[in-house]
Amino acid sequence: MMVDKEKDICRYGEDERLARLIAIFQQIFKYAILLAVIMMLGLALSTFLLGAGYSVVKTYSIWMEFITEQRFSAKSLVSLLEIVSDLLKAVIFYIIALGLFNIFIYPLPLCDRLRLREIHDLEGQIIGIVIVILAIEFLERFIRIPDSQSLHVLWFGLGLAAAVTALVAAYFFMIRACRLPREKGE
Repeated sequence: MMVDKEKDICRYGEDERLARLIAIFQQIFKYAILLAVIMMLGLALSTFLLGAGYSVVKTYSIWMEFITEQRFSAKSLVSLLEIVSDLLKAVIFYIIALGLFNIFIYPLPLCDRLRLREIHDLEGQIIGIVIVILAIEFLERFIRIPDSQSLHVLWFGLGLAAAVTALVAAYFFMIRACRLPREKGE
């Protein structure tokens, strides 16, 4: 009987040390994730600023073209789509930063409105924005490429369609895999 108590005491001591070690690693990773959040916020801010500067310059040139030529060209439309694409890229960085902070460091009220409660919510938001950016990229190419290269646009569009299908399927199966254990009560 005495030996059993000693084993229990040793096991309890090992569990306590393991728990402390895990707590230390959690704090270290919390700071590492905080560093990633700060980097993502920096990327978002710089992308927003670059996108804002680009949008001011391009909008000015589009207005000047419209005033002088009295028309809105396809090149102008492509420029506007590039602005939207750049700003959406900044939004991706911002959402990643918010999502990482909300999931791993401290819950934010804004993330409830964005529905960023778990990692797959963050992935879903990113996938949605990436699909929009890919669609904008296709429209830019569709407008820019001359008729003689229309086959290239077709292949590019099919490639984008395959990529979007893969993203949506991966997200669907990931959500399904996350929900099955919850439905079974695990």
